[in-house]
Amino acid sequence: MKLGLATNCSIRTDSQFARKNYFYPDLPKAYQISQYERPICDHGHLEISTDEGQKQIGITRIHLEEDAGKLLHQENSDSSSVDLNRAGIPLVEIVSEPELSSSEEAKSYMEKMHAILTALGICSGDPSVLSNKPLIMKSNVTGKRFWMAVNWSRKPGFGTQNEN
Repeated sequence: MKLGLATNCSIRTDSQFARKNYFYPDLPKAYQISQYERPICDHGHLEISTDEGQKQIGITRIHLEEDAGKLLHQENSDSSSVDLNRAGIPLVEIVSEPELSSSEEAKSYMEKMHAILTALGICSGDPSVLSNKPLIMKSNVTGKRFWMAVNWSRKPGFGTQNEN
C-alpha cells in the first residue's frame, strides 16, 4: 500500500488472489497465484524528468504475485535449461501505461521507481538474487508499427513485444 500511495494510485479495499492457469516451461505447476485481475493498487502515475521537462507516466496497477522460474538459453545450442530458484517467491509487479517514448525516459522511470522502492524499504535495491529483498527490474517493450502511405486501409498500431 505504501508504494501505491507513493505513486498516486487508488488503494482497493477488496483485492483478491487467484490462479492464472497457463503452461510455460519455467512454471512447472502450470499456474501462478496473482492479484492480476483485482490488484491492491491501480490508476496511479509517476512523474519523471525528461529533456522537455516533467512527464507523467500512468500506472495501470500494482499487484502481488509469485515469481516463475527463469529460462536459460545457451548460445549456439539447441537446448535450454530452467532455473527454478525464484519460483514461488512473492513479488510486487508494477504495470505502467505505454507512455515512455525513449530509452532516456525509461531510464528516468526506472531510476525514480528504484528511489521510491528503496526509500520506502520495500526492497534493498540490490539486484543480487541472494540479497535480502532484491530488486529485479524487467521491461516489456512494445514498438509502434508505422504502415506505408500506400496502404490506407491499415492504421498505425502496436506491434512486436519484446521482454527482457
